[in-house]
Amino acid sequence: MVNARIVTQQLGELQSLTGEGCPEAAARLLSNGETISLHDLSARLDRALAALRGTEITVAAASGVQRTPLEIGEQMVNSFFFDKQGGVSTFIIPAGVNDIQAMKAVAEYFDRHKLRNGSEVLPWFSIERFGRLPQKYPQHCQERDCLVSREITVTGVVKGTKERNRATQESVLNAQSLGFSDPRDQALAVALFACKYNGSLLYSGTRLRGSIPEITLVVSKALGVLVDDKTFDDEGDSFISATGSPLAGSGLKS
Repeated sequence: MVNARIVTQQLGELQSLTGEGCPEAAARLLSNGETISLHDLSARLDRALAALRGTEITVAAASGVQRTPLEIGEQMVNSFFFDKQGGVSTFIIPAGVNDIQAMKAVAEYFDRHKLRNGSEVLPWFSIERFGRLPQKYPQHCQERDCLVSREITVTGVVKGTKERNRATQESVLNAQSLGFSDPRDQALAVALFACKYNGSLLYSGTRLRGSIPEITLVVSKALGVLVDDKTFDDEGDSFISATGSPLAGSGLKS
């Protein structure tokens, strides 16, 4: 669902590509002072950004503005919001940034700000494993369109999923119009929370089931966020829980 945060981020990217201020950038997309919905404005911004991205390097060089990984990381951290009552993380992956680029950007932000006494939240070897998931598990973890900005929602640990096997957890999630979260989204939620809250780790010491059967996500104080490909699908113990994200067509924010 489009909201003001998404539109604001799109305007910020348009500003960085064109060198214009946000009001001027928005005005170029409207005709004769017309009033349109946030959804329609966001759609126009997406089309404008898609067109500009083809010349992004030229525009950046001409304006002296270039989006670095650290700037992308900062943009994502600024977009992150955590609802403590519901345990819901929301954040935005900017247009033109794929999942692995997003991870590298957030990891660099975390490292530059020297959080958790030099420990990593997304180690490079872990990011490499996340990058291989779409090839290894294409049915459950596809390459995703990065031409438009994406708002991600991760709810966890979902009540009723602790100490349950995968089949039971799936039923609990579905009853709330949720499905298992993509592991990449789980990892980014943990990393962004750590960036926002001075190195604190969400779900520390737990295993999280996500959209890929056969693997769990491990959140370790010592090592950060890791992928474990041991099979725990039929097991339910005190360390295994699940996070959920809105199912397509549920009407909830994805």
